[in-house]
Amino acid sequence: MLDKIEVDAPNVTSCAFGGENIDTLFITTAREGLSALELKKYPNSGNIFTIQIEVKGFKPDNYHQPCELISFEFL
Repeated sequence: MLDKIEVDAPNVTSCAFGGENIDTLFITTAREGLSALELKKYPNSGNIFTIQIEVKGFKPDNYHQPCELISFEFL
């Protein structure tokens, strides 16, 4: 582990790089399952946190293969 980022929420759900230079880290959190006491202690639960970081993520490699239309028949 090179570094650790603390956020004001106990349930981190995911993170992703973004921003113009892909040097912003977006950290999502959840409120689900927290008690009233925990929500009082962590009122920012459920928010998205952002932090500028010194490293950059990778630009997405979009898949450019044409896809066929798929139709579904419901019984």
